[in-house]
Amino acid sequence: DQKYTLVVCHNGGGGTVSYKKNKYADKEHVLFLRDTVVADKDYLYSLENSDTKQMVYFKPHQIDFIRNNISNVHVIAVESYMSLDFILNWFVSLNVPIVYDIHDYHCVWYETHFIHDEKYLTKADLEKSVLKYVGTKITFQQWHKIWSDFLPHVEVINAFSQSSKEIFSDFYPEFSEKVKVTPHSLDYIKCGKVDKLLQKFCVGIFGLIYGADKGCNIVKQFLEYSKNKDYQIFINGDINNSCKVYAEN
Repeated sequence: DQKYTLVVCHNGGGGTVSYKKNKYADKEHVLFLRDTVVADKDYLYSLENSDTKQMVYFKPHQIDFIRNNISNVHVIAVESYMSLDFILNWFVSLNVPIVYDIHDYHCVWYETHFIHDEKYLTKADLEKSVLKYVGTKITFQQWHKIWSDFLPHVEVINAFSQSSKEIFSDFYPEFSEKVKVTPHSLDYIKCGKVDKLLQKFCVGIFGLIYGADKGCNIVKQFLEYSKNKDYQIFINGDINNSCKVYAEN
């Protein structure tokens, strides 16, 4: 039987999904396992075969049909209604090499950017947190234990910055030595040549900045500060209406 790399991600888009697409573009023998979709009030996993482009949907308890075809697991993101304790234990049960990427600090807490109700949560705040997950309440300690049981079985933990490794290590010091810091490749960015500079400088702000986790409040403060100053600001993307500031520049 053909052996596959099982790549686990979500359907939410953004940088995490772009990373997955870039890393596995044109790769053969990959199965993409994504978080669930809702069908008749039931939650289904989706599985896409990179060789055939075929997509199938199945209930979580049916996942064993691919067990014997998996040679290794790459966990990019396990989110939403994937039943964390169930799926992480299933990965371990395969007895194959596992690689985990630190994306959005999901291994630390479900509030992946540590922001709740527009407030940045300190470590003490996080440790007191209780949230609804898959229809039931879960404490930070319960979440931490699920990941603490999983991480010993991971061969390599990828971080994309030194600060990410430090944040991870603050919560999981016992696994710090497994963390490999490899910055994202920027090879896909094509640089052009500037032939002439403007007499006045400009500030460019890039991205869909819809919430505090993306810096919306900081952008608003900067726009207020920059009202009618002697430089221009261009927003290449969008921000929340509540953060928009209008001025001549």
